[in-house]
Amino acid sequence: MPIMLLSILTGACRSGPPPGALAPEPAGIALPDCDKRAHPLRQITPPQWYQMMQRCIQQQDFHAAAISYLLAGTWSWFDASRLGTRYAAAGHASLPHQTLMQLSESQRGQLWQTLNALMSDSQYRNQLCQTLRALGPPTYQPDYLAKNSVTPLTGGDYSLALNGYLHCDMSLSR
Repeated sequence: MPIMLLSILTGACRSGPPPGALAPEPAGIALPDCDKRAHPLRQITPPQWYQMMQRCIQQQDFHAAAISYLLAGTWSWFDASRLGTRYAAAGHASLPHQTLMQLSESQRGQLWQTLNALMSDSQYRNQLCQTLRALGPPTYQPDYLAKNSVTPLTGGDYSLALNGYLHCDMSLSR
């Protein structure tokens, strides 16, 4: 089933403030909102995306949960790369593990099934990559990965994060 527009994630996960209340979403894949998002998209940190993933799962919206998981992972990959420390890399690896361990075995199984279905569909993955490219990198400070240190940001390369985590086709970025 090809995914064409922002309307993929409708229903319970789209109940939130009116569209004008937040920065507009880029065209492409709709980004989840299982908890009435209170921050602009680019200000939501990976820990917050993982919390949203859990709320989407509680609402039985595994599609939205999978998108939250992918967004959290992509942005924590970017954050770890722009901090460039071992602690940040370890935090990127441990965040999803800590979150997934809070789910039941059945919930993890449904999430993995959804993730595998989405990511094995190259057309869908390309649309997701284009959506996240259009959205752009996060604008928050990655303090959640820089605990107990004052680490200057290196800038990072958002395209490398998209390629490294989601395996986006780099030729489509132009």
